[in-house]
Amino acid sequence: MKVAALLIIALSHDGYWFGGVGHGQTVTVSWAIEQPLPPAELSWSLIADDVTLLKGASDMPATVDSHLAIKLEPPKVRTRTSARWTFDLRKRDGTGSLARGSVPVELFADDAFDGLAKRVGQRRLSVIDPGGAIVKLLDGADVPHMRLDDADALRVSKVDLALVAPGGVSGKNATDAVAISQAGAGASVFFFEQTLPQRLGGYLLLDRKPDNGVVWRADHPLFRGLTETDLQSLTRSRPLKAMQLPTDEPALELAYWPAELQPERSTMPRPIDALVVTKTTAGGGRLVFCQLPLTDIASDPRVQLMLVNAIDYLVTRPQPTPPLSQRGDVPRLVPPTIPTITISPGER
Repeated sequence: MKVAALLIIALSHDGYWFGGVGHGQTVTVSWAIEQPLPPAELSWSLIADDVTLLKGASDMPATVDSHLAIKLEPPKVRTRTSARWTFDLRKRDGTGSLARGSVPVELFADDAFDGLAKRVGQRRLSVIDPGGAIVKLLDGADVPHMRLDDADALRVSKVDLALVAPGGVSGKNATDAVAISQAGAGASVFFFEQTLPQRLGGYLLLDRKPDNGVVWRADHPLFRGLTETDLQSLTRSRPLKAMQLPTDEPALELAYWPAELQPERSTMPRPIDALVVTKTTAGGGRLVFCQLPLTDIASDPRVQLMLVNAIDYLVTRPQPTPPLSQRGDVPRLVPPTIPTITISPGER
């Protein structure tokens, strides 16, 4: 959501959009003030490289408790394309502009799943997916997999790769324990965000407010195709459930909050609150815990990229994950990037 003087502007999926037929998007515009408002019209354009892709105009609601919902379908793109949604709010009596500005948009090609079935090959991929969204995408991409209903089904299955969809672990079932047992036997298992249990994989889950303070190992394969700004945008949608890693845990934190006081030696052990963690088991398997709120897998390019990256990562051979005291690498600290709305000088 972005605020521009008189207006509050919210873009579906934070402005990360697929282009092409069937990928409808929404821009919601509402008043940011409560005082009487003049009759006004909002004209808008979707622009990439100074080329106008779409444009339109609509009357703004006359009351502050109403909003304008603009439906649009961006054109298909072959590769990721940076664009901007521009607007001009003008009085209907023709006496001038009330607000003018732009909001960044990222357009994605709908090709993330191309070649994934071949890369999975003959590996046995199992999916615990209560909502069915992941299964639907895998079916559409002809990726071979087996949908499982619960932990009991996973317990008796032969698994090479496993995905546990959001909500797949409740506060009462043993899905995480069974999945971890599979990893102990050599399987690679990926947990998407779980909010119901108090612990996940033995780690306590902690409530954290949305913020931009997360540090990323942005060059990790799980984040391929996503920038640090993209990743930060995923942590601002709602409260987060972080994993509390004990001091010197033999796991690699990929998204985490840095210590309040940085030690002189980067290898000094310390407890860590993390959102994404990967861990190689003694049995040669791999566990990945991803507590990012990847909420709209059906139509959000960021989420679909994370799903494809997760499967691609599970296919690779697990590497050792030594504790902090045995490694000397520290990810580059990146200043938080907060998306802003651009307003032309003199326009209010």
